[in-house]
Amino acid sequence: MDKVKSETIIKISYEGDIETGNIVLNEVHEVDVMDDNLKSHLEEIRREITYKDDELGILTFDKSISNYKTNIVWCGANSELVFETDDEVELIELIERYKENFSDKHRWDDKTRKYAASKLISLKNDFWLEDNEGEMKESEFVSLISLEALVLYPDGSYSFWYRDGDIFFGHVIILAI
Repeated sequence: MDKVKSETIIKISYEGDIETGNIVLNEVHEVDVMDDNLKSHLEEIRREITYKDDELGILTFDKSISNYKTNIVWCGANSELVFETDDEVELIELIERYKENFSDKHRWDDKTRKYAASKLISLKNDFWLEDNEGEMKESEFVSLISLEALVLYPDGSYSFWYRDGDIFFGHVIILAI
């Protein structure tokens, strides 16, 4: 199997039970198998799934992690808006919740940055100072972080993912609410 490149289709014969994973390979019959049905199925799998919203534009479904996302500008920062669902009806509900709850971006931004600073400033000053670096003030902390992503979940919760502005050497700051 080490010699087979990714996304190669191999026709094999085996014995055992696939559901339990107890199988024994009998023989490799063909490598790079392709037929019209399979080709059509692969094209469908690779086709990008999108949803268009009048305000947010095109949201793209990420099949690898089953969520929809789009790029937004949040208080001057290029950010990502993520909806943690693979269901279109649920997506529409999440979009509406976003529009209702986050119309005042500046209030949310100010509130979440200050909260992150209040909770993490002592961690920065006690353990993350570089040599000859003075203690950081909360106001400096607030000014350095910027929103990377806002994630909304079907259960009503959401999280703000902030770029740390190198406060913690490139780690992400996550506020789960």
